Amino acid sequence: MTTQLAQTRIWKRDLDLRYTGAVHNRLAVHDGVLQEKVEVGFKHFGYGLTSEKMAAKQKRSVDILKKQLEENPNNAFALWNMANHHQTKDSRFNFEMKEQVAEWSMKAAKLTDLRGVPGWTTHVMSNNLAAWALMHSGRFKEAEKFAMQALRYKADYVDAQLVLAYILRSQGKYADARKWFNIYLRTHETLNDGAMADGVIITYKDHIPDAQVGLATCSEQLGDIDEAIMFYMSALHKEPTRRDAYFQLSKMYAKGQITEEEWVKTQKVFVEPAPKEVGFYNDIYDKPYDTDRYKPIYEWIVEVCRGLNRSVTEVGCGTGALAAMMNERRFGYRGFDYSKQAIKVAKSQSDARLFVADAFDKSQYETCERRTIVMTELLEHLDDFKLLAKIPTGAKIVASVPNFGDPAHLRVYPTPEHIVKRFKNLIEIKEIRSFGESGNVIFAFVGTKK
Repeated sequence: MTTQLAQTRIWKRDLDLRYTGAVHNRLAVHDGVLQEKVEVGFKHFGYGLTSEKMAAKQKRSVDILKKQLEENPNNAFALWNMANHHQTKDSRFNFEMKEQVAEWSMKAAKLTDLRGVPGWTTHVMSNNLAAWALMHSGRFKEAEKFAMQALRYKADYVDAQLVLAYILRSQGKYADARKWFNIYLRTHETLNDGAMADGVIITYKDHIPDAQVGLATCSEQLGDIDEAIMFYMSALHKEPTRRDAYFQLSKMYAKGQITEEEWVKTQKVFVEPAPKEVGFYNDIYDKPYDTDRYKPIYEWIVEVCRGLNRSVTEVGCGTGALAAMMNERRFGYRGFDYSKQAIKVAKSQSDARLFVADAFDKSQYETCERRTIVMTELLEHLDDFKLLAKIPTGAKIVASVPNFGDPAHLRVYPTPEHIVKRFKNLIEIKEIRSFGESGNVIFAFVGTKK
C-alpha cells in the first residue's frame, strides 16, 4: 500500500521488501510484486526521539545529501532534498537560509523537466519551493513565475496555489490574490489521499485558516467589508486562537465597521493563547530595546502620579525607562519584573529599587492600598482579570494598553469604551488618554481598584 508520497508503507512480511537509497526513501520491489494505490490516510505521531536525537537524525540526512552532491552536483533530487531540509527552522520558515534554499530549488527545477519524464515530481516540488523562498526574499516577480510553473504541471497543487496567492497579495494585486485564495479553498474541498498519490509532497494541505485570513485581507483592501468580516470570522471559528483574525476584527470594530453585537460574538469565539514563557522576554531584553515611543506616555503617567501619590509600585517595569524618570524626580519608587534580563538592564540605567518578582504574587501588593500601582503595556501579555484581583480595593491604578496586535499580545483593547466595559467590575476609571495614530493607539488610563 502506498501513501500520498507514492511510497509503499505496508506490505506482507513474506514479500521480503526493503528500503534503499541514500536516505532510505526508495523501496526495492521484486519482479512480479503488484503495488496497489488506495485512499488511506496515515497520522504520523513523530519518531519518539529527544530533540537532541532528532537533531542528530537530521544532521545525518544532511551529511548524506552533501556527500551525494559532492559526487554529483547535478543530482536534482538531492538538491531538492537539501532545500527542503533547510526551508524550516523551529516550525517556521528559515529566513537565514532563504537565498540558499532558493538557489538549490531553482537549480533542481532547471535540471528536471516535463511531466511524463522521470523526475517530473521533483520538478514540480522544486518550482514550488523556489516560489516560497523567493517570496520570503522579496523577489516577487521570480517567485510568481516559479509558482505558475509548478501549477502548469499540477493544477491542483495546493502548496503552489497558496504561495501564488501570497505572492500576488504582497505585490498589491488583491483581486488576483483573492482569486487564488478561493481556488485553494475550493481545491481543498475535493482533496484526498488518493488524489495525492502521484509522488508530489503536500505540505499546506490543512492551512484553511491561513487562506481564509488571506482572503479576508484582500477583501478588506478591495472595500468588501462584509466578505472580509465573514472570512475573518470563518478563520476564527476554524482556529479559535487565531490572533491575526482577532486583531483585524478588533481594528474593524474600532473603526465602526462591525457592530457591537458582532464584536461580542468575536470575543466569545476567540480563545486567548497561553502567555509567553519568561525566556521569550529574556531574549527580547537581551537586545537593544527602544522605549522612545513610550516617552509621551511616561511623561503623562509621571504627572498623573504626582497628583495621586508619590509612592509608586510599577508592575512589569521592563528595562526601567519609567523607573529612571521617577527615580530622578524623587518618587518613592519600587518596580519589579519577572524577566531577570529586564531587571539586569534596568539596574544598569538607574539606582531605583528594582527586583525580580511574579506579578501574580499577592504579597507584592499587601501595602499597595497606600501606593499608586503603575502597569504600562503589561495587561495585554497576561491574564488581566487574575492580576487585577490581586490588587487591594482602594489602590490607585495607572495603566496603558494597546489597540493593536503583536505576537506577544493575548488580546487587544480596541476602544476606550471597550476598556471601561472590560474592567467595569474591577476598576472605576476616571480618565482615558489616547497616544498614537488610528490603527496603532495606546490608551493610558487612571482609576481606583474596586
